[in-house]
Amino acid sequence: ANDYAGNAFRNSYHFKAESNVLFVRKERMDDVGEFTLVILHALAHVAVAKMDDDSSPRFLNVMYKAMRICCTDLFMTRSRPAAMVTRGQSRGKTTDLESVFRELQSRDDKTNLVEDLVNVKVLSPTGKEFSDQAVSERVQRYSSLSSASAVQEEVEMSLTTA
Repeated sequence: ANDYAGNAFRNSYHFKAESNVLFVRKERMDDVGEFTLVILHALAHVAVAKMDDDSSPRFLNVMYKAMRICCTDLFMTRSRPAAMVTRGQSRGKTTDLESVFRELQSRDDKTNLVEDLVNVKVLSPTGKEFSDQAVSERVQRYSSLSSASAVQEEVEMSLTTA
């Protein structure tokens, strides 16, 4: 038992400060994503030496920094094979993706690199469904509806006829 009243994961871990040991509920290890989140959360609390307040600005600052670092690492790890491509330049060795990204000058080049890494291509809104006339007609139809359910029905109907 602990006194982590304002802690979202109060039943998932316990930190024993005197021995500097973090105990984690074994069920949290069933899913790597959940386990990682619990560990980040716990370590952010440990870093600010306040285990009971998820709304503390100091805790939130540390937690967001930890999440940013973790997400950056996950992205870079996932994209390692693509890091060897340096947009037409061959250096004969694996290129650090962050360095490549910094070297790119235009936003389009950076967007293209990210799209290549995550295998996602975003289609430009140039089709007939995004024409000025089509958008204007949808806005007029939706604005004439009086309830959210009527809007949802209209959207669902337009999706089934598309």
